[in-house]
Amino acid sequence: MSGKLVAQGRKAALKHIGFQALLVLAVTLICGVIWNLHAAWSALVGGAIYIVPNLIFVWLAFAFAGARQSRSVVMSLYLGEVVKLVLTIVMLAIALAWMKLDILSLYLAFAVALVAQWSIPFFFNNNSGMKNGCSR
Repeated sequence: MSGKLVAQGRKAALKHIGFQALLVLAVTLICGVIWNLHAAWSALVGGAIYIVPNLIFVWLAFAFAGARQSRSVVMSLYLGEVVKLVLTIVMLAIALAWMKLDILSLYLAFAVALVAQWSIPFFFNNNSGMKNGCSR
């Protein structure tokens, strides 16, 4: 049962990240059409700075499940969050320090991925529009 819950959680998280990636690709395309290829590349890098650490978090966070492994579950969540934050900071620092990027496009794609993270649960509701299975 717990393995099934982990698989469902991982699948939902990957679905959300896939949706974020589609939004980042749309922003990349828009930046390329409106400005130029350099702006599109910058947007793609900005989106990757947000999406890659999230993928690693999902991989670490859903490594364990079950009441018997509760300590491992908590530790994998903490480790995943630390790795995600550190990797985001390192990737952003590298991009800003050593890559000649269009800052507006980079931050625009990063912001779109970030806002998508907050808003996706409103769009992917498995209860046919009813929160927690309750109806009014």
